[in-house]
Amino acid sequence: MLKASRKVSCALVGGASLALVAATPASAATAIPDLDAALLAQYRHVDRSVVGVIPALSASGTQVTGVGTPDVSDVSLLFVGTASMDNRTSLQQKLTSQPLSKAKTTATTVTVTNGFSSANKVSATFKLSDAVSVGSETVNTVSYSTATAQTASETDTYTLPSQNVDVPPMTRACVYGDLVGKVATGKLSLTTKLSGKVIAMRIGAMHMVFSDMYPTLVKAQSKSGAPALPSGFSLNSSTRSLDFKGAATYSTTYGTHFNAVLAYTSLDKPCPATPPTGGPADASADSVTVVKRFTVPLAGNVG
Repeated sequence: MLKASRKVSCALVGGASLALVAATPASAATAIPDLDAALLAQYRHVDRSVVGVIPALSASGTQVTGVGTPDVSDVSLLFVGTASMDNRTSLQQKLTSQPLSKAKTTATTVTVTNGFSSANKVSATFKLSDAVSVGSETVNTVSYSTATAQTASETDTYTLPSQNVDVPPMTRACVYGDLVGKVATGKLSLTTKLSGKVIAMRIGAMHMVFSDMYPTLVKAQSKSGAPALPSGFSLNSSTRSLDFKGAATYSTTYGTHFNAVLAYTSLDKPCPATPPTGGPADASADSVTVVKRFTVPLAGNVG
């Protein structure tokens, strides 16, 4: 039997009505098991007169950490534009292009694959770049009880800085910028420690009993035929807590650098709307010549 440390009537629990939890355990295939139902099964294994539980738990040590190395691939994110410079003199000149800027929204999606649901909800807020080795700066708040994708997004203005360009006489120079980025996917570990009291509702007497959760679970697990704890849960004798280690996956997109193109054309022709193809040895039919292709980091100027 559970040892009663305090008895109250149903009407005195914060003015809230008592919700009885079904004793049916969660399916082994369930990614988000019902912790409250599992606690009821544990309490009933100690005392069959218990018909409902109300957990009053606190969480500590809640954090999200990266697992392994992310899978990363390149992706073209955004064409930021074209800058033109005219040299209308008979001498070669070094000209400076205008910076090219455009806003881009990137997102990080986290999907919990092994969490838990409870009246005592647990969530963790973290910056992805602090958890894994990727460049995304999005800040996500992850609910351990939500199986659907949880997405955080941020909008940044990406700027291809001014480029110093040698422009031949009577020539128009065209600078193009494409924002290039990465798509990274990987795994996360979700952890927390639960401790506190559980209010157990006993049959017949219609009163509730407050008891510490940890020793009750230890007693339940020591008895023959004890129901297993839900996936990811274990008892920690050092902290006298119910520890949880779950899992999630993430997918994120973020900018890394610019791919830039410098091309020349005649003064009577506009810069093409899109970067010309080919290399420095190729001249297109409209006399647009690619001079060089180069990479510009998100911070800095590579001329």
